[in-house]
Amino acid sequence: MVCERVKAGWLAVGAALATAAMPTGAAAQYAADWDRLAPSSHWNLDYAEDSCALRRSFGEGDDRTFLELRQFEPEGALQVIVMTKGTQMRSADELLVASHVRSRIARPSVSFLPETEPAEWGQPLGIHSEEWGEGVLFTSLDLRNSEQRELARAFLAEHGTGLVVSDEQRDVREAEIDGLAVENVYRRNFVLDTGAMQAPMSAMRQCMDELIEHWGIDAEANRHLTRRVQPRDFQSWVTRVQQQYPTAMERQNEQAVVRVRLTVSPEGRATDCAVQTDISNPLFDEAACEVLLRHSRFDPALDADGDPIASYWVKTIVYRIGT
Repeated sequence: MVCERVKAGWLAVGAALATAAMPTGAAAQYAADWDRLAPSSHWNLDYAEDSCALRRSFGEGDDRTFLELRQFEPEGALQVIVMTKGTQMRSADELLVASHVRSRIARPSVSFLPETEPAEWGQPLGIHSEEWGEGVLFTSLDLRNSEQRELARAFLAEHGTGLVVSDEQRDVREAEIDGLAVENVYRRNFVLDTGAMQAPMSAMRQCMDELIEHWGIDAEANRHLTRRVQPRDFQSWVTRVQQQYPTAMERQNEQAVVRVRLTVSPEGRATDCAVQTDISNPLFDEAACEVLLRHSRFDPALDADGDPIASYWVKTIVYRIGT
């Protein structure tokens, strides 16, 4: 959800991997001549209070680069953070302009390889670390390749529901991945040599299963839902959140990314709101939860027998000063 004073739109949140042929030809050329940074650490898994994150460093000396892949719900999209002092980042104004152009060539993106085109388009948020330097945060990335994403879009358009595939099909894609391309964010493009992602993502899934139980949700029952939580009157929420942009933050031109998780009862009511990140001013967190708890309505999740059960709903809210 993008909250702007002038314009707003909803960010898509993860989908299941679709089955598609492995990319060849053009895919082999994408990012082929970019600098590649080898790992300089093992993967580390962060068991946070309300999310799970894979972290790894790449490169040596001045080229040291930090990568974080954070997930907020099982099979959900990944929040991506990349930070480095090794190359100058493009200015905030450049990133803003580039994010709104139609040409793929200029847009900031991160993409798992092999790939034929960038997976994540949009305006990343700038972040800073004393240890790692300037960086960016992309709010939503999945591991599918472009053919799989297109197949999922076509399936959704025809059937009105997401395309779910087997664990085996998911594992094939994760096993073929060999890197993460970072394009049009810094003055030079580069690839982080992640290696295959099947083992790291398997560890991430185990972390998420444990996290669901910590939320008080039956993880096993939620693996076999016949219907996930579905929001009602979704569009009206956009207007209400837009109207609740914190005044003090707007005056200071402050922006934020807020990840929220609502616990949804078998009756379809939000009974709890948890903020899954702590990178924004708390005023944004309070504004988001206040609106969602007051106005959200849902069709509850249904278990394997078709009976309503307690579940959850996760959304990314981007508070951005628009032009």
